[in-house]
Amino acid sequence: MSVILSARFGRTGAVRACLRLCVVRKSRLAPKKQPSTYAMEYFDSFYGKAFGLDAWRQVRIALLSKKKYCAVVNPFSMTEDLIEKMRSLGCREVIGQHSGIEASKTLPTVQMTELPPPMPDILQKKKNLAVFEDSYRLIEKGKTEPLSSFVPATEMIYQEAVVNDEKYFNFLKPEKGSEIALKTYQPLPLLPLLIYTFPTGVIKDFPVPRKPISGLFEYYLMDAASLLPVMALDIKPGDDFADFCAAPGGKTLAVAFMQRARTHFCSDISPSRVQRLKGIIKNYVPRESRKNIIIKQKDMTLISDDLTYDKILVDVPCSNDRHSLGEEENNLYHPIRNSERLAIPEKQKAILTHALCRLRVGGVTVYSTCSLSPVQNDSVVHMTLQSFKRMKFVVTDLTETFKPFADQKLYQFYNKCRYGQLVMPSLPNNYGPMYVCRIERVK
Repeated sequence: MSVILSARFGRTGAVRACLRLCVVRKSRLAPKKQPSTYAMEYFDSFYGKAFGLDAWRQVRIALLSKKKYCAVVNPFSMTEDLIEKMRSLGCREVIGQHSGIEASKTLPTVQMTELPPPMPDILQKKKNLAVFEDSYRLIEKGKTEPLSSFVPATEMIYQEAVVNDEKYFNFLKPEKGSEIALKTYQPLPLLPLLIYTFPTGVIKDFPVPRKPISGLFEYYLMDAASLLPVMALDIKPGDDFADFCAAPGGKTLAVAFMQRARTHFCSDISPSRVQRLKGIIKNYVPRESRKNIIIKQKDMTLISDDLTYDKILVDVPCSNDRHSLGEEENNLYHPIRNSERLAIPEKQKAILTHALCRLRVGGVTVYSTCSLSPVQNDSVVHMTLQSFKRMKFVVTDLTETFKPFADQKLYQFYNKCRYGQLVMPSLPNNYGPMYVCRIERVK
């Protein structure tokens, strides 16, 4: 009898061993989860709570759909044939001075207001909370169950990294009594450029730009939302301008097209991106107009010179939400880059701090990202401005500045940001995301 039982248990053990082996083999053969999938799961949890599920679903569809572009006409290579070509394609003029949108040429008296503290006393009452602020919307670390519910048991190591997001969500730590001044602003002058896009609801591809007799490309294709930071700068003739995160070059090229800046300094930390930036400038700007454009490969947070500027653009590195959902290569949501991603707000704060230190009194810094994250947007602005004790800054409310574009449905703005303006991707005009905040030094 014992021999029979032993044989039966032996066979059972063998079956179990085979089953375990099959499970292991199946796990190894299963398709590997892609970084874009991690990004989507993270966004579903974070943005669904930040903006509300209905709003997020609409933005989600737009992010996963074909992006829309505009064509910024090169004034150094513009011809009547090109204008006729754009019109024959069915394009319309936007954002530029020829678009037919009314804009104020004179600025009204500035109205100063003080904002209430960006966080309620909940921070002092509950120290174990990890929170972010976006127009009083709060997320508690203990309420991020969807993050774990998306991650299978086989991804426990990465799951721990995702759930342990205290460094990211605790980035905003407002000091007691800290207040950031806000001033209202009427619409700024429109960009002195010809900018074309297809009508609302029409998603077509522009023809590849040509090089006519001038040897320079006729137009540059870019996200129309990326022109809003350039407009917010309001560069005047004779301004000394700096772009501290210039590559790949669309925004800095638009500034070069305007031909207003006395000096034009560009920098980027990446050697390959700097080379691409140099190529773009060379292919769009004539030699004589390139003399005042300086391009350097530098980490601007480590530079110790004492140069200052009238206008500074900091389009900082960010989570790049649209890229994170559409590209696997160089994706910040890859498990091995998790710690790098969580450190993004600190990096952004360091860059913005450096830019503000280089700003002259009366000058303007525009901070921008292509992320929807309130942590990378309003929170970075607040934490940076809060850290200054002797220098004084005010944030410009750009609501009225961008109102004509909202009225024409060119952009869909999120209306609950505290400091900046946020373009939300939408299917009719699939631009963005783009966060823009204008900061002026007053002392």
